[in-house]
Amino acid sequence: MGSKRNFDSLVASPRYKSPVRRLSHRCARVVALVVLCLAWCLPVMAVHAAETPDQGVNILLLGSDARPGEQIDRTRSDIIMVMHFNPKSGSCGLLSVPRDSRVEVPGIGLTKINHGLMMGGIPLEKETVSNYLGLAIDHYVLIDFVGARQGIDALGGITVQNDYDFSLGTDHFPIGPVKLNGTQAVKFARFRGGPDGDFGRIRRQHLVFQGAMLKVRAMSLSPLITQSWTAFAGHYMTDMTAKQVIDLATRYRSTCTSKSIKMLTINGSVASFDDPIFNVSLSYVVSDPAEVQRKVDQLLAS
Repeated sequence: MGSKRNFDSLVASPRYKSPVRRLSHRCARVVALVVLCLAWCLPVMAVHAAETPDQGVNILLLGSDARPGEQIDRTRSDIIMVMHFNPKSGSCGLLSVPRDSRVEVPGIGLTKINHGLMMGGIPLEKETVSNYLGLAIDHYVLIDFVGARQGIDALGGITVQNDYDFSLGTDHFPIGPVKLNGTQAVKFARFRGGPDGDFGRIRRQHLVFQGAMLKVRAMSLSPLITQSWTAFAGHYMTDMTAKQVIDLATRYRSTCTSKSIKMLTINGSVASFDDPIFNVSLSYVVSDPAEVQRKVDQLLAS
């Protein structure tokens, strides 16, 4: 099998670009906002039957870097998060996996974890993440970047507690509470020019996630979820129904909040290795297995 999971046809398509090429606008960052502006609605997509008293439910949240006209489940995943719901306490946690993490992708070898979606769709990405974390994945949500700005604007904007001062164009993001509209939230979430690069970007995604969670919590869930289901038609994939989302959102709404949610990130160091898919040297995030296990344990304890 090697790296031949239909890759020849993938790279032959004009829709696919090598990761070696630097994208001028990095539109994929907008994916984060779609996931985050639905921060309370979509992550709670788990049926009661899937829950067990000891294990809870694990939802894989993926942001696709698909451009207009592309299949959202056949491009690299720009956002990789696992959200855990604890039925005993009603609490929740969110674990972010760096998209450049160097992991074993079944049938391909050691490559970036986000290549699983590109090479084998949802099934391969789920298997890859599950194997890497040693964690069963019960359900998934995959969303592309279309409607991200509109999604944040539909919430009336959000407020984040910014911890790093920076400016982009005419927008200044000072330390402290910052009110963001859709366009500003996109800029905020995509910025990685600080000293901690992609890890700072993940931290800002968490801040936007919490800001959206806080805003959504004050709204009526049923019409919000139903409207979101319609508005994002064609721009997301999931194995859950709107009714299941409403049921579980109602169940966890008072105990899984922007203040109580545990936000975690798998840390690692940056190094370059030859990639088995593109046959060039790429930059990876390499994480110690003990760090991965520690963060998974913290997630399950949330």
